[in-house]
Amino acid sequence: MSKFKTISERYPIGTTFKFHSGNFTDLTGVVKKVNENVKNSIFGFIIEVELSNGKTGFVEKSEHFTVIKKSKLPIAKTMYYIQSGFIGNAALWWAIDSKGYTTEIDKAGKFSKEEAKEIINRPQDRAWECSHIDTCLEARKIIIDVQYLNVKKCLKGKRK
Repeated sequence: MSKFKTISERYPIGTTFKFHSGNFTDLTGVVKKVNENVKNSIFGFIIEVELSNGKTGFVEKSEHFTVIKKSKLPIAKTMYYIQSGFIGNAALWWAIDSKGYTTEIDKAGKFSKEEAKEIINRPQDRAWECSHIDTCLEARKIIIDVQYLNVKKCLKGKRK
């Protein structure tokens, strides 16, 4: 059994690969990002690498490369987004530095497990692993914040 629980632990950011088959044969690459639990990936993960030819590549299959230099970066601890309710179908997240709430995940705060446990006091409060939320592509949607739209650019219905 592998000592690694996740692909991120097996191939941390900064790890260098040598490709021996596939599209990147004879190139080296450095891990930039690891996406786990990717449903539309055959193997459930996608590793983004910066290639020695200056391009970015995406790898789904570990049999195409060998690790030539393991990253010395420490394994990041699990962080959590705090959900405090909903606005329609959109999750309402605690904002960065606990300064209000937001439906935009890029403006949501990230909290340690200890902080999350202190925050989630009500039955509707949830602490979600950031890695899950960040890689769940089916849940990502574009929202339009109507307060920034120019009302002169829309047609309005008539009052009866």
